[in-house]
Amino acid sequence: CSAASGIAFSTACHKNCHNIVTKSLLSLCNLWHIIETETKKGVSPLDSEIQQLAGDILEHPRFQQLRSFQHHGEGNSVYDHSVAVAEAAYAIARRMRLSGDETASIIRAALLHDFFGYDWRDDRFRRYLRRYSGIKRVMRMHAFVHGHIAAGRAKQTFGLTERECEAIARHMFPLAAMPRTRIAWIVTLADKAVASREMTAAL
Repeated sequence: CSAASGIAFSTACHKNCHNIVTKSLLSLCNLWHIIETETKKGVSPLDSEIQQLAGDILEHPRFQQLRSFQHHGEGNSVYDHSVAVAEAAYAIARRMRLSGDETASIIRAALLHDFFGYDWRDDRFRRYLRRYSGIKRVMRMHAFVHGHIAAGRAKQTFGLTERECEAIARHMFPLAAMPRTRIAWIVTLADKAVASREMTAAL
């Protein structure tokens, strides 16, 4: 009897996981449809509202430095990824018809969500991690820490608001705390959509 219950429980868990994955993929596809539909209307970081609202970021030497850091595969830099996330987040904000101020915050947070300023693939970062072991090493891995580092640098360099910094710090949910604002959720979802496309292209 207990064995049968265990099998039934395992089957139910499998079905539940399958449903969650299916719904997540459908949501991602729907998100990409929104992004692509809005992008076709004309979104470019060089001659659009993105430039008007965040030109100081796009042209800043520290942001330009992100071109030198490889990110999701060869040919994809942190700069490329950051601009793509800003375009995606802007597309979502435009579809939702958000206010100018909120849209500006979304664009600025999206551009700077990976403004961590180091090459997480190089030997220096690996040496830093080797100083720790177990859970302490895990919690210092790039995926867990770079949001907070980026938020701190963004605030120091560009004077971002607390809500914008929080959106950056939480964009790695579920590896970071759950987003609490609409700005944070849009940046998080845009990042997931863009990253999934980039990593798939790198395979």
